[in-house]
Amino acid sequence: MQNLTDQLRQAAVASADIGDGAAGYAALNELDLLDSQKQIARIRRNYDTHAAWVAGEIARRSSRALGFSGLAQRHGFLTPEALIQSETGGTRAEAAKLVAVGTLMTDTEAAEELQQADPGSPFATLPWLAVVAGAVRAGTLSIDAAEAIRKGLGDIDPGVPAEKLAAAAQFLLEEAASLNADQLLRRARRLRDELDADGIARREKTQRDARSFRIWRQDDGMYRVSALLPPEDGRLVELIVDGATSPRRGGPRFVDAATQARADALRDDERTTEQIAADAILALLQLGAEADPNTVFFGRRPAVRILVTEHDLAHTIPDPAFQNLSGQNPAGQDLAGQTPVGQALTRPTATGPSPTAMSPTGPDSTGLAPPGHGQIEGHSDPVSMDTVKRLLCSGYTGIEFDDDGQCINVGRDQRLFTQRQRTGLAARDGGCRWPGCDRPASWCEAHHIEHWKADHGKTDIADGILLCKAHHLLLHDNHWHVFRTGADYWLLPPVTVDAEQTPLPMPSKSPLMLERFPPKHPPKHPSAHPSEHPTRLTG
Repeated sequence: MQNLTDQLRQAAVASADIGDGAAGYAALNELDLLDSQKQIARIRRNYDTHAAWVAGEIARRSSRALGFSGLAQRHGFLTPEALIQSETGGTRAEAAKLVAVGTLMTDTEAAEELQQADPGSPFATLPWLAVVAGAVRAGTLSIDAAEAIRKGLGDIDPGVPAEKLAAAAQFLLEEAASLNADQLLRRARRLRDELDADGIARREKTQRDARSFRIWRQDDGMYRVSALLPPEDGRLVELIVDGATSPRRGGPRFVDAATQARADALRDDERTTEQIAADAILALLQLGAEADPNTVFFGRRPAVRILVTEHDLAHTIPDPAFQNLSGQNPAGQDLAGQTPVGQALTRPTATGPSPTAMSPTGPDSTGLAPPGHGQIEGHSDPVSMDTVKRLLCSGYTGIEFDDDGQCINVGRDQRLFTQRQRTGLAARDGGCRWPGCDRPASWCEAHHIEHWKADHGKTDIADGILLCKAHHLLLHDNHWHVFRTGADYWLLPPVTVDAEQTPLPMPSKSPLMLERFPPKHPPKHPSAHPSEHPTRLTG
């Protein structure tokens, strides 16, 4: 097996043979061009590893214990990061990342050497991120990915010991090959929240305490407004703006005549999108200021939906009213309709994997599952169960999922999905399921199964998937296909993109659904015989 230096040398020679200018790359065919990009990515990954080694050694020679005699201060810099930034011309964040990962690799190598020399030494304990350092040294993990894991998982504290963090790091390494650094950072933060439910509540309080609103008059007489809002409040404002400007901002296309007419009028409006948003916010403020303070309003309002599993509700809220979310409350009233604020995402708890089955650490030392949490639909950060309980006071809707993570079917005799079905799709998919897309559910369209008419006209949730308008158009124009195996959806590239047509996973963009129902291994290529096809979706 080649070492890192040999890999770097070989990849650099292969890239250098192409030439020194754009003309050399312009002469390449498509496959060779993409292969060159992969070679350069390998070079950068290996180069960054060497850069981290250098940064780690500079940091070691610039430790605080050395004071003014340290390397950085002797060269006129207060920190090793400042020295590295001066030498590389990069950003401070880049220098800090190199120092953090380089120090990790240096400490890991030192502990490994000490273990071999004196296994019983108390100083021979490996850092809990040793597996990450090893992956970087082997050239299988980039510096960016390593920093994403380190930053996302955070530090050891009494509630999250090193053993659990080490297990989480190993879990992330197994997923790293299919995630970019940004996705890996979000996944690591999500795992940290799984391990530290109390940390979610602390972060919520910090965010609430940081909220602010400022308004001031400029020299030209105009007023400028600045606000900092916690996720729950910010999401409400975001939904209001989306509702007022959605057709202008890439939202779904409409088939209902009245809604289509409104969308057309909004597109033809002479005002800019920002002006429409400003007018909408001002109109709401005026209505609120003029409202009768003795009147309680129950009209239509934006829904900030909270997603939470029935398991977490039952274990956190010991109230019989929350023990059964099958669609009836204790008074027998129907709970299946749209809820204005709170919404419970539920699934059976008698069968299927437990909520801790997908956790890298499982139950804690007491044998109990870690405390649960909820999710604001359309936002990546989890919310504490206290927030869930507060929001569910306004009502909730039970959306039941089977053991595969599929919404229970609700059919109708026309091709349009009902509002209740769209609510289920939004809860299940979390947004556009095209790989790498981050468009929220409010910007998406529900796509139907190819043989809808042959299926007696039923429109079932399992036969639909959310895609944003841009990817819907790309799907049709470039001859991509979506097919389903059970509750998993797969994207099939055209032969012009991938001659093997390897299915690409389309996991839910909802972090909560992704935790409970992780994607399975890719299936084989769909058969050429229509009767043997998995369910195929084309929009």
